[in-house]
Amino acid sequence: YAIKLNAMDIDLRLALNKTLPKLDAYLRVGESLGERLYKDTGELEVKLGVDFEIPLQRRAARGKVESAEAKIEQIETELRFTLEKLLNETRGSFLAMELSRERYLRASENADLTRQLRDVEADRFRAGASDFLDLQIREQNAYKARLDQLKAQIDYFQSLAEFLAATAVDFGAQGATPETLLTQALGGS
Repeated sequence: YAIKLNAMDIDLRLALNKTLPKLDAYLRVGESLGERLYKDTGELEVKLGVDFEIPLQRRAARGKVESAEAKIEQIETELRFTLEKLLNETRGSFLAMELSRERYLRASENADLTRQLRDVEADRFRAGASDFLDLQIREQNAYKARLDQLKAQIDYFQSLAEFLAATAVDFGAQGATPETLLTQALGGS
């Protein structure tokens, strides 16, 4: 967009220039060689002059000015639209990342709780206070909760990658590595 705006700015200045009066000064020096063709000229002739022109019909130049101004406005509008679109996409990917992170944290908490319930049920089974069916149900719930946690983690990493792509952050230049990103994403220190 910067190149387009620069080109349109040049066109605008050229069109504005065509609407202005023109003043030219000149100095001509001429020397006759051979026979004198004209009697009113000498062997060495010097002319000094000034030309002043005022464009009377400047409609074409004004039209170019208006056209250049309209194109500049169009480019600026396209630029604003593109920037707003990018900003909205970035905000959307950030919100998606935050929501998937929250889902992952909740799924992790749920997996931990179902694992604890399974362990308690296993202790009760060993003590004879529970039957095999109850233990099996707790095992299935723990397995499902762990599976949900892994799915939520995958969703989080996908939304994180989309956010990083949308913002074009170069973590390598900031000293971050995939390992540090994983540690931060998983809530480690």
